[in-house]
Amino acid sequence: MKMIEIRDATAALKDYADDLGEDDTIVLTENGLPVAALTAIDAEDLESAQVAASDKFWEIILRARERYVAEGGISTEDLRAELGIEA
Repeated sequence: MKMIEIRDATAALKDYADDLGEDDTIVLTENGLPVAALTAIDAEDLESAQVAASDKFWEIILRARERYVAEGGISTEDLRAELGIEA
């Protein structure tokens, strides 16, 4: 991971994107604090990146976690029985 102070990021965005390796990320910082990131993705990762950046998705996850803590969960065996799926 490469960190660049935003005031020092004077190259064109295309140049930064071209320099990204398969697993690289460039983090832009302002006064040492992260403000944005540029990361390499391929076509297969696009949907995952969109979901991970979705506030609605994370609201659903948070509600599910809160409900699990409050009400508990269901075992895999019980879920399969409920859905009529054999192990």
